[in-house]
Amino acid sequence: MGKYTLIITEKPDAALRIASALDKKGKAKKFEDSGVPYYVAERDRKIVVVPAIGHLYTVAEERRGRNYYPVFSFRWVPRYVAERGAKQIRTWIETISKLANDADVFVDACDYDIEGSLIGYCILKYACGDKEDVSKRMKYSTLTKKELENSYAKMLPRLDFALIEAGRTRHEVDWLYGVNLSRALTIAARDWSGKYATLSTGRVQGPT
Repeated sequence: MGKYTLIITEKPDAALRIASALDKKGKAKKFEDSGVPYYVAERDRKIVVVPAIGHLYTVAEERRGRNYYPVFSFRWVPRYVAERGAKQIRTWIETISKLANDADVFVDACDYDIEGSLIGYCILKYACGDKEDVSKRMKYSTLTKKELENSYAKMLPRLDFALIEAGRTRHEVDWLYGVNLSRALTIAARDWSGKYATLSTGRVQGPT
């Protein structure tokens, strides 16, 4: 296919709408890799648009095991590493990584909010190989052809790092709060009753 622009979207529907809006004939071609859809559009140059399915990465502890407390060390990992039932995520990440290999321009077109900005950032950093500092940003509020064309023509030269840091901080604090409170409750219950039972709480479930 030669070199191309790779656009990352948050959801499959957005990928289709963006690719169709940017294709000079309005008919982007759909392809699939291991069940993961992506679209190829022709404009001033070739454009490949690939969707995520929400968050592909999450926070997890550095050290395995549940028998220590408190927990302060963590890292960002693919969701399939940290969560049961997220095997589909591996295929999605592998497809995006393959598409990133032949791209020379990277664009985050996820929703322009805290979660969308974090989703795009994580994909560009981890799946695309540390492309977050050289990526551009599409900003739009509707998926109309006119607005998407305007967003592509007037892309921001860099990612929205203020929103990204807000998202990273929220996820990391929520995780630290939840894992440490849950382990404290579990240990206290075990010491009081002599029996082990996992108890869970977090920022939303517990007192703040």
